[in-house]
Amino acid sequence: MNDIKKQRIIKFVKFLAIKLPIIFGVLALMMIASLKLVERYPDPLREGFQDYLSGAYNTNVTIGRLEKILFFPM
Repeated sequence: MNDIKKQRIIKFVKFLAIKLPIIFGVLALMMIASLKLVERYPDPLREGFQDYLSGAYNTNVTIGRLEKILFFPM
């Protein structure tokens, strides 16, 4: 194994050990933040649930009130 291959392997290991977890962490935080923003507006979620259930059961579904929805527990 020559020096160039060793340097490439070392760079790859550093990427996997340092940068990849940071990238996954940032992506996870962005997904959580976007779901938290969606929680603030339950009306579009209620309409989406109605549409999904109507299509799944081939009937008209009405959800009267959706007070609160949580994607993540407190």
